[in-house]
Amino acid sequence: MIKELQLSSGDPLIFFSKLKKSERLVSLVTAGEWTVIAWDPSKTIGGNDVKILDHLSCEAVPFSRAGRRDWACLPAGRDEAGQAPFPSGWIGYISHDMGAQLLGISLKAKDDLRLPGLCFHRYDRAIAFRTSKAFAIGDDSWIEAIRTIDRRPLRNPPPVPRLNFRPQMTKREYERGFRRVKQCIKDGDVYQLNFAQRFDAESACDRRVLFAQLARSHPAACMSYFESDAVTLLSLSPET
Repeated sequence: MIKELQLSSGDPLIFFSKLKKSERLVSLVTAGEWTVIAWDPSKTIGGNDVKILDHLSCEAVPFSRAGRRDWACLPAGRDEAGQAPFPSGWIGYISHDMGAQLLGISLKAKDDLRLPGLCFHRYDRAIAFRTSKAFAIGDDSWIEAIRTIDRRPLRNPPPVPRLNFRPQMTKREYERGFRRVKQCIKDGDVYQLNFAQRFDAESACDRRVLFAQLARSHPAACMSYFESDAVTLLSLSPET
């Protein structure tokens, strides 16, 4: 059931900020004018075996219906009237390393984080926002749960402390890699390459608070927040 609700605010970030720890394994995906928030999945799959993807028994299409790195697996009977883009389905991620494995590409970089190559949550219920309107996707008990959350007071979170990110490459290592990239392009091995490195920082800040404040200060057309038992992903991107 998809039902439009009159909430105290049509701002998805305000609703997101009212979620408590009792609302577990939260996901938020924004693509264009739609934002979907879901929590308490009915099922979770994850690991480093590509065969796990066989359990996603649905039509695997991007949430925004355009190329994205954050994928929602939508059932074939999804709403075609445009009222809500996510009646139910899987939300999750496939890591860069897992993507390379799927394409048969060997990687030289060391996987020191040891995070699961993929993780997907199955959500049977959600709430969707579009241009200040909210749509509940679920039964009457889900609608009441949404209204309970909406009635919670919005508290001012503590300010996020400055994050001191540290590069994982020295300047000399980066320059050496950059020269190699230019040579590969010159040799015709590639015509385009995204030369990136990882930056690390330590923080005791609440991950949901951090995402909400980042989304406020750096709004992006495509945003996602994904919780799992092993990792939490926060993404803000201008790309579709």
